[in-house]
Amino acid sequence: ARDRLIALGIPADKIIVVPNTVPAQTGAVRIDEAVLARYRGSFVISYIGGFAPHRGLDTVVRALPLVRDRVPNARLLLVGGGNEGYRRHLESLARKLRCADLVEMAGWQKQEAIWSYIEASAVCLVPHSRNPHTDTTITNKIFQYMMRARPVIVSDCPPLARIARDTGGGLVFRAGDPADLAARIIELHADDGTRRAMGAE
Repeated sequence: ARDRLIALGIPADKIIVVPNTVPAQTGAVRIDEAVLARYRGSFVISYIGGFAPHRGLDTVVRALPLVRDRVPNARLLLVGGGNEGYRRHLESLARKLRCADLVEMAGWQKQEAIWSYIEASAVCLVPHSRNPHTDTTITNKIFQYMMRARPVIVSDCPPLARIARDTGGGLVFRAGDPADLAARIIELHADDGTRRAMGAE
């Protein structure tokens, strides 16, 4: 990201790089058993964060019809918001694709509550579309997922793909490709041992 800004003409001495991570102690938070109970029995595929077109959430919704028959207990849990128009677009898309029954939008939650939603998840997503921003930056949600020992599925934005592959903590799909994302979800659903191993990496 620094190099990209310098190439755009920003003086190097005006740029400070701050890693986008979360404090390690937040991994030892209290988990809400009621949240876990609510999703017990479901294969929860979660995304936690802001809603916007570059987040790739439409790709996730488009993958659901391909997942439904192979993962009968699948449930997409979207925790966050921030773009009302895009949220309505996702709801409309889910209805059009006849998979609205698989989608839950939990809205914004307090920071301390997100850990329980992550804990309730079988797989956590960072499905970002590719652009100069997502190709050069790292979202902290990937570290939050990993701190709760959850396997991740990320798009092939280079920083995300590097972390997933180097740590062994998840799988990579082609950004914007619902079929490829669906295949990765189905792959992890079929192999509980791999999910656990990836979460522990």
